[in-house]
Formats: sequence, C-alpha cells, structure tokens
Amino acid sequence: MGQQLRSATMAMQVEVSAAGPVVYFLCSGLYDPAMVIDTMMAEHARRRLPNALWDLRRVALHSFVYDDFEIVASAGARIAPLRGPGAKTAMLVGSEIDRLLLTAFVGVSALINPTTLRPFLHRREALAWLTTVQAEARDAP
Repeated sequence: MGQQLRSATMAMQVEVSAAGPVVYFLCSGLYDPAMVIDTMMAEHARRRLPNALWDLRRVALHSFVYDDFEIVASAGARIAPLRGPGAKTAMLVGSEIDRLLLTAFVGVSALINPTTLRPFLHRREALAWLTTVQAEARDAP
C-alpha cells in the first residue's frame, strides 16, 4: 500500500516518441494539466503529426478535475491547426473509472477542440483507431 501511495504522489513525467503518423506520450505520476499542456504544445509544434496516443495507465488521474477540462481542451484547440484535419488523440487508461472520467473530458473538449478524442482500455484498439483514416480527413481539400 505504501508503494502505491508513493507512486501516486510523484510529479508527472512524460516520455515522448514518434512512429509513423503517431506521437506517443508515455506518462507516469500524478496528473498535472500544466505538464500535459506544455508537453502537448511543444511536441505537436515540433513534430506536426496528426495523431497522438497518451498512455495514462501509470498516472493517478484523480487530480484531473472538471475545472481543468476546458483549460486542457482549449490548449488542444490551439494546436489543432498544426496537426491538420482529421487529427485524433487516443487516451489509454487502466481502469473503467478512468475511462469514464476521460469520456466526460471528451464531451467538454468536443465543444471547443476540433481534434477527435477517445479513451481506450486496450493499446491494440487505440492504435487501430488512430491508424484508421477517417472519411472526412480523406475528403478534406
């Protein structure tokens, strides 16, 4: 129990890599919206890839609260032009409760961010969704 508590209170850390059209964000520690925004802004400005996979399975998401939803979604909207039409973000989580939390975030984000977001429990499903071309993206001018 002490080990779980210790890992849940560690500052958020993010390792970034890319393969094909996907930027991978491997995260751990206590969720920090400022870290997410700073990392997202820097990496998408640098790489300009359309898709992202945030692996949040080792993140304590209980600190991602409703008040942060619009702030994070607005940052995503600001970088959406760098990612292009049809951009998608998959969020990989380790529990149903975290998936439900991120589903609520997706609802708020959809009001202000053109990027399509979706939470997943399984990496294989997330990658399949990210690499499937949407009809709107293919038909965009």
